[in-house]
This record gives sequence, structure tokens and C-alpha cells, in this order.
Amino acid sequence: MSRFFSCGPSLTRRDSLGRMAALGVAAMLPPGLWPTRAVAADATGAMQPLPVAAFAEPPRMSQLALSPDGRQLAGLVHLDGVSALVSRPVDGDRPVLVLRQLPGVAMAHIAWSGPDRLLVQTRVLMRRPGVSREEWRLLSVRPDGSGLKLLTPPASQGGSDAQIQGRIVDLLPEDDRHVLVERPPVPDRPEPAVVRLDVVEGGFVEVHPAQRQVLRWMTDAQHRVRIGWRQVDGRLEILGCDPDGGRWRTLWALEGAEVDAVQPLGFGDDPWTLRVLAEHQDHMAVFDVDLHEETPQPRLLQAQPGFDLGGEPLHRPGSSALAGVLSSGRARRLGAAAGVWDAPLQALAREIDAALPERFNRLTSFSADGLRYLVHSSGGTQPGEYYLGERGDAPALTLLLQQYPARLTAHLVGKRPVEFVARDGLRIEALLTRPPGRTGPGSLVLMPHGGPQAESGDEIDLWSEFLASRGHTVLEVNFRGSTGRGRSFLLAGLRRWGREMQDDLSDAADWAVAQGLADPHRIAIAGASYGGYAALMGAAQTPQRYRCAISFAGVSDLPGLILHASRFIGGEAATERMIGRYWGDREALRQASPLRQADRIRVPVLLVHGADDRVVPASQSRDMAEALRASGGRVQHVEQPGVGHQWVMGRPMRQFLAVQEAFLAEHLGPGS
Repeated sequence: MSRFFSCGPSLTRRDSLGRMAALGVAAMLPPGLWPTRAVAADATGAMQPLPVAAFAEPPRMSQLALSPDGRQLAGLVHLDGVSALVSRPVDGDRPVLVLRQLPGVAMAHIAWSGPDRLLVQTRVLMRRPGVSREEWRLLSVRPDGSGLKLLTPPASQGGSDAQIQGRIVDLLPEDDRHVLVERPPVPDRPEPAVVRLDVVEGGFVEVHPAQRQVLRWMTDAQHRVRIGWRQVDGRLEILGCDPDGGRWRTLWALEGAEVDAVQPLGFGDDPWTLRVLAEHQDHMAVFDVDLHEETPQPRLLQAQPGFDLGGEPLHRPGSSALAGVLSSGRARRLGAAAGVWDAPLQALAREIDAALPERFNRLTSFSADGLRYLVHSSGGTQPGEYYLGERGDAPALTLLLQQYPARLTAHLVGKRPVEFVARDGLRIEALLTRPPGRTGPGSLVLMPHGGPQAESGDEIDLWSEFLASRGHTVLEVNFRGSTGRGRSFLLAGLRRWGREMQDDLSDAADWAVAQGLADPHRIAIAGASYGGYAALMGAAQTPQRYRCAISFAGVSDLPGLILHASRFIGGEAATERMIGRYWGDREALRQASPLRQADRIRVPVLLVHGADDRVVPASQSRDMAEALRASGGRVQHVEQPGVGHQWVMGRPMRQFLAVQEAFLAEHLGPGS
């Protein structure tokens, strides 16, 4: 592969599209889908705040992918909560509508299985006896929209009703007709076998049998099943075998706080060397594990001091061999090459960072010969762009499309990282978004992220940008328990809901006041999912600190959430690790539940929840609203039909932002 990625002339960034203009946004989308509008300005030429709708639109396109022969592009187009799969030739100018989203079906992931076949992983809303849930299905279709085939039919059609099925284990780059996927062999059991699936006809041959309690499989670069994940009560066992399929054994048995201490990534060319994420100097790093050894002893391959590595796998073009991981979160600050150990790809990543400086760049897709590739680039006030890269005598990057229109990006202000010291001495990082021109204190919206094992990143956040456009400063806090900041920082948040995690938010508000960023009498707290919980808990624990609270899909009753999660595979173990034990910690959980402290909340509360939320049931907000009303609290409750746990851009997001704008104007006062 070195002839395709050897270091040559520096990449040239082509800002003028020239003949490549056919690859622009207009050609990728149905005509007239996004009419071009000029940026609004007043008589002096100053830009005016954009309407709510401008911050509620989804990206024009996502998951842009290059076919293995390098001749076609495919991606998901989004408009007002509805998605469509489109394709087009790289050198052509006619997009094709391949597949349109149906009600109750979401297209979650797409991939090319060959030059003439696309795979689409879907999430389907199903109502089974006693439970409503999202089920994962896999289908295939030709890039011209013909040959649609459901590859994982339900039990009524000879398949299975298991919740998760059709997960792609190996795309088999050398085989355009088949892929390896997980498929439960028994209709009423969740454990999958690995099958060789015909992506055209749907027929399959089992290549590895299902095993009790093993819920996931991994292959090596030679396409042999080598790794399995088995859940036994609250323990996770990672199984492995030799290249010949023999000597299956438990490589690691993990439980409690250490359940994610070792994370297999995949194999390179050597079938005896497994690459894993594990701890090195308190941060996650990449290690090699020699499977000749009966007791694996990881050897450090790559680390980035002060940063956690991890993310999506990066495979060598035209191969299943692992070449790196696409860094996510805070580690993206290190550049595109940070998690790449394959030398030619590492050199290419550095060239891309030089051509697109001060950005977060990610190699996302390759042709099989490595001569063409795609890059997603964002950063500063640019929420996202796709570039086509070409190797050869004149290597270049050509802008394909911008994910958001210029009328929006012209108004974005971006965010900057800040730090403060919590009351116990722990350093906490946050991200600050300031209204244009703001120099002194004013209204502040404190925004804890969801998860809670997640993080607020440097990328543009349209919720924060919307609030800043309305004159409010936004402070997104990466409280203890957030990812990307080391193992000890992550573990410090386990089972600390409503305790030190909440104290970090209070300390953030005090810091913002001390820095002259916030008026102490004009602070709101707002968040989604866990962030919604933290907003409610903040209003209960420190009602004097906040003027109002906003919760989207927030948790209000911890015992109730644990009971709900326990109905799903792995849910009980996950909630016990993060939150606590339903019986053993019952009193502590009740005390850490905003629902049980509704009488302490004396500030206005806005509750917004999707009626079809399967992660945090809508009853969590319904019950909270009733409890607040019963205690004489001021509450506004909005339930959005057809909305699940994730943001739904378009109409639902417009409604949320509009309701929120009016709520803040009434209770926090207008921004400057």
C-alpha cells in the first residue's frame, strides 16, 4: 500500500470547485430542497439574529461514503426530521434518490458492501407484548434504488424478533457479494451466530455458532471469528481463540467499575496480535496483546499523554486490517494522526492537518486502492465540511459540501475551553460560548451534558449557539464522570449522581460569577437526558442559585429508571454501575431523585420529553410535572409525539427552541 500513501508533494486545498462544482451541495440533494437565502442585515449592514428555524435544521447531509471503486458517493440527506439515502457518481452531476425514510423507521448507518450495493442499518419502532422498543434491522439496495432486500426479516417471515440483529461484523472487502453479520438463530433468543450473508438474495451460511450469553463477536483481518463478549450477571467476559478456531478461553473477566478497563479494537495483519484499549498513566492507550500467551500481557503501542485514545476503527484501504482509531472528543485536538499507527495513513493524516489547519479532521472513507478518500472537517465556527482527497502526482483536497448553509455559519460564534477548580481541588474543564460583543456579566445558562459518561466537545453545538444568539452566555461543564479526561476522572462520577457531580455544576456557576461572566441573579440551568436530571437536581438542591431550570428528556426518579433499564439486556448491570443498586441503595437513590424533592423546587421549571422515548420514559417528566404542581411549583410540561430520546431536528427542535426562548425571556430576562 505504500505506493498509494508515500509522502509526496503537499496536499493542495482547492477552495474553488471548478469542474468539481458538480460535487457541491446542490447536486447532492433533490432540486430546491434548501433554497439559498441571504444573511439578514439591518440598514447599517449589521447581521440580525436568525430565526429559531435556522438553528433547528438538521445537517444537509451526513455519513457521506465513497464506494470501493472510488467512483460513487452515497450519503443521508436530512430535512425536517425525515432522511433519505441518495447516491451519485463522483464525476457526475445527477443525484439519485435511493431510499426514503418511512414512518417509525430511522436510517442509522450506511456502508458500501461493494461497488454496486449499499447496506443500511435501520432502527424500527416496534411494540411487542409488554414493551415498546427500537429493533435493529439490516437491508441492502443498489445505488440506483433498485434491488431492495430486507436481510434480517422478522420471525413471521422466517427470521427473528431479537432486538439487535444484522450488526455488521466484517464487510469482507475482497468479496462484493457477501458480508459477515450477527444473526440470532433462534427466534426468541438474543444470542447471535455469525453468518456469511448474501447481500443480494439474503441467503446465508453460518460460519460461527451462537453461544449462550455471548452477545457480540469480532473477526480478525483474515475474516475468522476470534473475539466474543459474554455477559454473566454483572460480569463481562472477553473471550478469545487461536487463529485455527481452537483454544477458546477467557482473556479478561471484568466487573463493576472496571467493566470497560479493556476494550478490544481489532487485529492487524498478524493474527496472533490483538489490539486493545487499556489504561496507561491514567489515560486510555492502545496496546498489543500476544494471544500465544495464556495470560495476556498488553504491550504499549501508542499513547497520547494527558488524552484518552479511542473512537471508531480505521481500517487500511481495501482490507479489514486495523490501522488506527478515529479520535473522538477532546483527543481530536491532537489532530487526525493522533490515533493512527499505520505509517502511510499517519503521514496522510498529517498532510491533511497541514492543508486544513486549526480544524478537527477525520479520515472517513477510502476507495479500495487508496487513491481516493473522504475527509470530514470541522472546527472554529465551521460546523462541518466534506472534502474529496486524491493521491497521485498532484495530491489535492476538494471541497464537496458544507453540512450547514452559509447564512447559519456566518452567525456562529464558536466556543473556547476554560478551566476552574472544584471545591475539593479537582480541575474541571468547561466550554464557554459568549454572545457576540458581550464583555461584561449578563445572563448565563449552565449546561451539563447527557450520558453522563460522555462529554461536551469543541464542536459547534446549535443549542448553545441559539442561546448565545439570544444574548445568553452558555457554560457547558465536563463534570467529574465525563469521558476523555482519564480513568480516575471518569470513575469519580460512578454512583455520584446528585453528589460531587452536582457540586461541580454549582462550583462552575460560582466561578462564572467570580470571572465576571455571569450576573449572579440571572443564572439558569438546562440539559438533556442526564443533563436534564442535573438541571432538576440543581433546582432542588440549590434553589437560590438558579432563576429557572430546563429539562429535555430528563431523569426524575432513579429507582424508576433502574427498573425500566432492567427490562433490557445489560441494562441492570449498566445502571448498577453508573447509578446504584435498586435494593441495596434504594434510600440513597430516592434522596438523589428530583421527583422526591419537588417541594424544594421553588423556581420555574420547563419539562420537554419525547412521547416515544425508550431510554428515559416520558413518564419521568409526567410524574415530575404532577409532583411540582402538587407542591405548588411553577412548571411548564411539553410532550412531543413521535419523538424518542435523541434530538429530532426540524419541527420538534423548532418547538423546543421556541418554547425555551419564551420561557427564558419570562424567567431569566432578555439577553443583551
